[in-house]
Amino acid sequence: MPLKNPPADNSAIQPATVRIWKELPMQTWFDPRSVALIGVSRQSGVGAYNNLEMLKRYGYRGKIYVVHPKVDEILGHQTFANVTVLPEVPEMAVISVGRERVLPVFEECAAFGIKRVVVISQGFADADERGKELQAQLLALARKYGTRILGPNTMGILNAFSRFNTGFVDIAQDPDPPPLTLVAQSGVFQVGFESFTTRLGKAIDVGNAC
Repeated sequence: MPLKNPPADNSAIQPATVRIWKELPMQTWFDPRSVALIGVSRQSGVGAYNNLEMLKRYGYRGKIYVVHPKVDEILGHQTFANVTVLPEVPEMAVISVGRERVLPVFEECAAFGIKRVVVISQGFADADERGKELQAQLLALARKYGTRILGPNTMGILNAFSRFNTGFVDIAQDPDPPPLTLVAQSGVFQVGFESFTTRLGKAIDVGNAC
């Protein structure tokens, strides 16, 4: 049976198991050690749809870098004008900007060396012909830089074990998550799955599956 999450000090895991765990290609998606949030709302509270607020409330323990060109701080986090001035290359970026800004922001992330990008933004192949064109260009950029992309039009990732959540709605912490993972094309099943059937340990909303 696969491990839910390895102990922080790896004390209870054999060396070979530790090596395999570190090499799992999906592990960074579910449990990144650092994440850049681009396009965070300056508002908070009900109706703000602030993914920084939701990530903090959910209990994420990794490094959070907030990228915003117009303010110096959001919810106690220093902001950076763009990803190129971050002190390190984050393991993941989450983009939540208007669709016309997604491509330059994505390319900036990819050129900086970020290998996994979640595009929350809507209005691509899910919308109109212009959106389809933008999505095709986004995919071309991902292939050019060898960057993995989740979305667009997605709630992204949920991991109740590592307290990681890229979505912009409030999700209650589960003190004992079940070993159950959901892969869906709609975020409604990710954020409201308990209402339909049972609790989740992990979830991926593939969105437009770019």
